[in-house]
Amino acid sequence: MVSKVLMITGMHRSGTSLAAQYLGECGLHIGSDLTSSALNSSRNYYGGHHEDREFTNFHKRILKNKFIGDFPTRSFRIPVCVGKKDREVANRIVKSRAFFSQWGWKDPRSTLFLDFWGEMIEDLHYLLLVRHPLSVVDSLLRRDHEKHISRNAINGIRVWNVYNQQILRFCSHNANVCVVFDIDEIIHDPDRLRCKVIEKFGFELKSIDFSKVFSHKAFRSAPSEQVEQMKLDHANEVDAALKLYRQLQIISRSD
Repeated sequence: MVSKVLMITGMHRSGTSLAAQYLGECGLHIGSDLTSSALNSSRNYYGGHHEDREFTNFHKRILKNKFIGDFPTRSFRIPVCVGKKDREVANRIVKSRAFFSQWGWKDPRSTLFLDFWGEMIEDLHYLLLVRHPLSVVDSLLRRDHEKHISRNAINGIRVWNVYNQQILRFCSHNANVCVVFDIDEIIHDPDRLRCKVIEKFGFELKSIDFSKVFSHKAFRSAPSEQVEQMKLDHANEVDAALKLYRQLQIISRSD
């Protein structure tokens, strides 16, 4: 029996945690050893994440060894090439889940490995999440974990571009195995996501009450002074990101 497998990915702070938790509650196995999913009430974001540690550690190690990092500001050496020994590790990770009829994982870093996992997993499907670039940057600034972004907000736009250019590139050539969703669309109509994954990919997912997994606190985004200043100082780069976002929105709405 060949398992149905769903990759859940997208730029950091784009709602991948919410989508993974939601689909997990609907019946998709998203891992047995997940990172914390606590809500940071002081800053109003999911500290989170519902990430399968094996996949996350695999991605982090390779990115570190290649001096790319989790938040690259340019697309040099992306998509990431994976060597023979690491392919053997990836194969063991996949085989250990083969007894599930359907399973998936969530990790934003997977966006940098889209082609690789397609080569490694038979019947792999992709849920690609997008979010407005300014909302993502605002969330990154409030989280304050990535110092090169906290010091210079335009780096958040540059990272957003790297990730979302990969999404556009990949789904443009692999539309039959991809669905693209704007996280705001999922919040507005979560059952559309569940139905799309069922109809397009053949997964079995039950209906649940979305309020079990969703908190408005985690997606509140008021424009900060840093974001407003960034829009003035780097208008061309911001406009380019907004243009890419509109392209992805068109794909999302046509899926």
